[in-house]
Amino acid sequence: MHKMIWMNGTKKRHWHKRKGFKGMQFDIFDNREREVLCVRNDSDAMMVSSENHYLLEVGKEYTVSNVEVHLWYTLVSLKEFPDKTFNSVVFEEKGE
Repeated sequence: MHKMIWMNGTKKRHWHKRKGFKGMQFDIFDNREREVLCVRNDSDAMMVSSENHYLLEVGKEYTVSNVEVHLWYTLVSLKEFPDKTFNSVVFEEKGE
């Protein structure tokens, strides 16, 4: 079952399938340890915690150790880089 959120008066799933990728958007409500796929590593100036994205390799899988949800952004901690945080937009859930 997928968590539902209210957006503009309509109930919508908090993730959707992306065109051309078997996985799904990063699930910010799932705080369990799991593998995710890096889909971008750019340092967009508007992204919080983007200064660490150069460490990531696009197409590589990483293990989530913690998810910290804020009002306008979500930070992800990875087992591979325990002292760093990354913006959740650079990850997608692995497809089955």
